[in-house]
Amino acid sequence: MRTTQLLTITLAALGCSSAVVGCSSETRNSGQAESDVSRLVREYLRRDGLGEFRGHSEWLSDNVTFEPAGYDQGVIVQTARIIRTSVEGDSGAVDVQYSWVGVLGVDSLGRSAVFPADSVELVRFTLERTQEGWKIAGPDLPVHVEVRTVLQIPTLSAEEQARLQALLASRP
Repeated sequence: MRTTQLLTITLAALGCSSAVVGCSSETRNSGQAESDVSRLVREYLRRDGLGEFRGHSEWLSDNVTFEPAGYDQGVIVQTARIIRTSVEGDSGAVDVQYSWVGVLGVDSLGRSAVFPADSVELVRFTLERTQEGWKIAGPDLPVHVEVRTVLQIPTLSAEEQARLQALLASRP
């Protein structure tokens, strides 16, 4: 009985009727598409957070429909989380909330530098279903690198590392 109730609740959350036979293949496919779209953006967030997109990334080239621009600065993020996913036909959207700590730029000596910027950014990733599968259609963002990755950048001076750690300590 408990399993049946859980199954009924799960099916209802997916938009299916309480009878298993009432769940259309379109609803099941929509749920799978949302899962695929979320998985792609989650992988994008993981790789971006690790700093992979600071240079050329074969993965990025294979999974976006645009030519990524180069940026002179990026964002230092504490968190990036998916807050909403939707799919309609061959188009998808994933809303992501970033919690900024600062901006990663370059100082006058050409070294990596941290500029404080405590902010929350909401970004809508748009996706398209192609013959090769789902691809991110936009937006083309500057890198959004996790704090722990920034602390490992060789050109980040001890002074800048201390500044970044102080920014983290001051956050609630």
